[in-house]
Amino acid sequence: MPTIVSLSSAQVQANLVRLDVFIKDAPIDLFGVAFHIKVKGKGWDVSKWEGGDVFPLSLQPLTLVSTQKDTSEIIVGLSLKRGYKAALQEGKLLSFYIKTAQSEPLSFELTDGVVSTFQAQRRDLADVVWQNSATVAFNPVAEAHAAVLAVPAYDVRIDGSSLIAVYLVIFGAFLVMVFVAFVYLAFTKK
Repeated sequence: MPTIVSLSSAQVQANLVRLDVFIKDAPIDLFGVAFHIKVKGKGWDVSKWEGGDVFPLSLQPLTLVSTQKDTSEIIVGLSLKRGYKAALQEGKLLSFYIKTAQSEPLSFELTDGVVSTFQAQRRDLADVVWQNSATVAFNPVAEAHAAVLAVPAYDVRIDGSSLIAVYLVIFGAFLVMVFVAFVYLAFTKK
């Protein structure tokens, strides 16, 4: 079964698009993903990007996001550090919030993609399907409603695995403090 990398886009406010990059059927030893996103349209700019649930912050992924206006593309690289494994084999890699100065359609296309695994060394997968395109045509009605509704562009969510990781870090810190207190009391008592 091939690994699938795909795009999904939606207008979230007047002149603001959210572009999500997903992966499906990734191998258990998924280690990294790199690709370019060609943007067709004028007057766009990436206002922010957010990591997804496949490489959550708890895994400390190395992330490169570079906007190249001269070639009209976004260059992306995601990789884990040696010894870490992806949290999921299916889910969101990244989300981009893209502003545009005009109400003309924006089209996005994945190019130059590679998905890698790591055991003793890096191995690039040959069986990857890049579902290459997504288009957003701006809806004037949505633009008017977006101005009135003021839908926030920044949506903060903590998924279950991230919450568990936070609890584990807090519990680990508590255990370290108890251990230090025990050692201190054991060696200072006469």
